[in-house]
Amino acid sequence: MNTKVLLFVLTPIMSLLICTGCQRSEPDQTRETRIPAEQADTAPKADPPMPGAIIETSSGLKYQDLERGSGPRPMIGQSLQIYYTGRLKEGGEPFDSGVFNYNPIKDKTIRGWKLGILGDGEVEAMRIGGRRKLIIPPDLGYGSSETGPVPPQSTLIFEIELRKTIE
Repeated sequence: MNTKVLLFVLTPIMSLLICTGCQRSEPDQTRETRIPAEQADTAPKADPPMPGAIIETSSGLKYQDLERGSGPRPMIGQSLQIYYTGRLKEGGEPFDSGVFNYNPIKDKTIRGWKLGILGDGEVEAMRIGGRRKLIIPPDLGYGSSETGPVPPQSTLIFEIELRKTIE
């Protein structure tokens, strides 16, 4: 067969094959959307939970924003000044309270604090000036360990205020 005839016959067929799916009405669910780190904070997000709502995450952590901060979110590696009060049950006597200069990379704290302050895929990171209640299940707290006045397998309730970053 002549090369010109072959190209004449195959060109429309190839065009049809290449454009198959060009007019799909549904978005391609297999493609991953990536947002550059410098734009991540400005990317559209789902509506924030209603003020005062208690949100439960798949990890078991529950949190409630008592006051949303208006300052920036902490950056990885920054030290944070946190005012906190820890209780064993709602309305119970505090077992610990004070001011903690917290560095998430250097300080070993319970996992529930790190998730509740810095966030993850489900929890939005706090902003400076924010106040949040964390209800931390035992596996994100002290687990089966007895720690001071905290008995093993305790659910912990912390009210925290993210005051400022420390240089």
